[in-house]
Amino acid sequence: RDDLARDPERPVHDLGPGYEGRTLVRLGQVRAGSLYEAMGLHAGDVIMRVNDALMLDSGDAVFDALRDQTIVRVLVLRRGLPETYEYRVE
Repeated sequence: RDDLARDPERPVHDLGPGYEGRTLVRLGQVRAGSLYEAMGLHAGDVIMRVNDALMLDSGDAVFDALRDQTIVRVLVLRRGLPETYEYRVE
């Protein structure tokens, strides 16, 4: 979990009313051998949603979902285009 906390950056996006002071999570780097690399994510990806929850402020939602759920869907914004990944945890 500590390794996951090192990779995200805090991009500045206006998320609209009710989300003041909240930020999305953008991966600043994806280290070889990291969970993000194993998930197929790249540096610069913005993690928008984990399952149906908006991903705000930290990468904890990814870790928590992979720990607690069998199927995890991650919506990523890559080079301005959305991509959805689905992971099955065994």
